[in-house]
Amino acid sequence: MAAAAEGEYFIEALVDHRGDSKRELEFLVQWAGYQPEENTWEPLSELKDTIALDKYLEEHTELK
Repeated sequence: MAAAAEGEYFIEALVDHRGDSKRELEFLVQWAGYQPEENTWEPLSELKDTIALDKYLEEHTELK
């Protein structure tokens, strides 16, 4: 889940990543209840302590 000014948005899944260092790492977020064209790139700092990030990192061990 990520907080926003209007309320809270729920992460359905992380579908991709870009960047080559933890400082620059971003994830493409698929938001629950939204269409794929509304996916957004979010920095690692905004996704820490989320189940979606934990699951993505389990599948992409090269990022640990």
